[in-house]
Order: sequence, then structure tokens, then C-alpha cells
Amino acid sequence: MPDFEQLKMIELVRAFRADVLAVEEQRSAAAFRQARKHLQDIYNFHIISKKSFTGVEHYLKSLYTSFNYGAAIVNEALIKKNLGGENGVMLEECLETMISCCDKVTEGLTQNPEPPRTKKK
Repeated sequence: MPDFEQLKMIELVRAFRADVLAVEEQRSAAAFRQARKHLQDIYNFHIISKKSFTGVEHYLKSLYTSFNYGAAIVNEALIKKNLGGENGVMLEECLETMISCCDKVTEGLTQNPEPPRTKKK
């Protein structure tokens, strides 16, 4: 059974995942800004939490990196007023990576950890 901090992280990640799905559907800067707010909540909780989240830390870091890359793509698209072509493809890849990372974090936190191994005498 996940503990309180794991449950809180799962809740935050699920809210962010819903935002990413909205970005994927709407392709709007407003939806991306909402996702940024939820990602900031995840990051803040990750930093201040007493739990280390070592089992899913790789996926959390990939989530942060993919979002930053996606933000650069969206910013460029806003300047050019066009989110088509190569930028659209790259954004889609970022969104798919973020969704996958969210799923892996949720899965990793909901699995029961293995009991510690004891040495045989």
C-alpha cells in the first residue's frame, strides 16, 4: 500500500497527465500554461518530500526535461504563429514522452515494494 507521500505524488502526476492530454487535444498555449502549474507542483513536492522517490526519479527527471523541451517548441510556435510541420511533430513526441513518464511514475508508486532481503545464516 502506498504511503501518504506516494499517494500525493500520484495525485499530482495524474492531474498533470490530464493537462498533457488537454494540450495534446487542444494544442493551445493556455492548456500548456495550466500543465506548467501542475508540473511545478510535482517538482516542488519532489524537492521538499521526505521520501526520495528513487524508484521513479528517472521518470520524474525525464518528465521535467520533456516539458522544458516542449515549452521551447511552444514558445517558438507562438513567435512564428504556427505549430505545424516539424514543430508539431516534435511537440507530439514530447507529449507522448510526458504521458509515458506519468504512467511509469504512477505504476512505480502503486506497486508494492519488495520486502528487504535478509542474509541466510
